[in-house]
Amino acid sequence: MSDKAPSIVKELAKMLHDLTAKFGKLDTDVQEVKKSITFVSDSFDAFKTTLESVGTDVQSLRKEHESLKTENNELKKELAAAKADIIELKQYSRQNNVEIKGMPFDPKERLEDTVQTLGTKLNIELHNSEIDVIHRVPSKDKEKPNIIVRFVLRSSRSKVLEAARKKRLTAIDFGFTEDTPIYVNEHLCVKKKSAARESHTLAQRTRVEIFMGQRRKNTCAQD
Repeated sequence: MSDKAPSIVKELAKMLHDLTAKFGKLDTDVQEVKKSITFVSDSFDAFKTTLESVGTDVQSLRKEHESLKTENNELKKELAAAKADIIELKQYSRQNNVEIKGMPFDPKERLEDTVQTLGTKLNIELHNSEIDVIHRVPSKDKEKPNIIVRFVLRSSRSKVLEAARKKRLTAIDFGFTEDTPIYVNEHLCVKKKSAARESHTLAQRTRVEIFMGQRRKNTCAQD
């Protein structure tokens, strides 16, 4: 029994030593875990701060975007208004003008005589003193470039347009052999002319649709 006691004591001492070593290692591991948790926590706080900063930047950018959008819309309105003003100014500069379309080109022509013939055919008096400028301008039909007549007074222009609406003119009226129509119109700027063309096309389409609808109605009534 006495021989076994020292052996047991040694075993217990060894076990105590091993347990102490294990607890020491466990304490070290716990400290490492604490450090890791602290690092993760600090990293999360930093990420949270960064995210909040990004959110603030996004809000700032969104406000800036809305501001730029509003400014852009205002600029669009101003540009549209400026374009409308330019169109009106262009048209205003043409307020004394008429445009003659379909007149064949003659290398020996005197446009003053052409305008005098126009007055005769329209049964109105036109004096050269009423005319400011006459010239041809390029058109789709290169053989019949349009003639622009600018009158000194707007009343002269109105007189010509009113008479031209009541009279059908052809090239024969001006000494040519071809029986092609001659048109005397307001001298519209490009935008106004395009709008008038679209309006005319829409009116024609509407008339055709009404005619076809009436025709179908009559056909159904007969059946």
